[in-house]
Amino acid sequence: MKNTYTSTPETPKEEQLEYKYPLPSGILKTGSVDKTTIKQLQNAVNFKCGKADGIYGVKTKDAVRRFQKAYLPYEVDGTYGPNTQSKLQAVLKSKSY
Repeated sequence: MKNTYTSTPETPKEEQLEYKYPLPSGILKTGSVDKTTIKQLQNAVNFKCGKADGIYGVKTKDAVRRFQKAYLPYEVDGTYGPNTQSKLQAVLKSKSY
């Protein structure tokens, strides 16, 4: 008996131009004061410690550290910089965010 299922080629994904969670550039760490960029970061790292408030405090540093432990185990410092941004963008893109 011959297999009657014929697969169709997958449609290539279109380049994602707009992200659900846009990421800030630069370096953010405890004491940073740009509320807009900090809120972007808090939303992107799935900030479950409360409402995204735009303050890079203990909870945000902890969320960044947890992300780094999972994806950048040799760079765990709780500071959001270019390497964390790049990895976070890749993870979000892989999940179509």
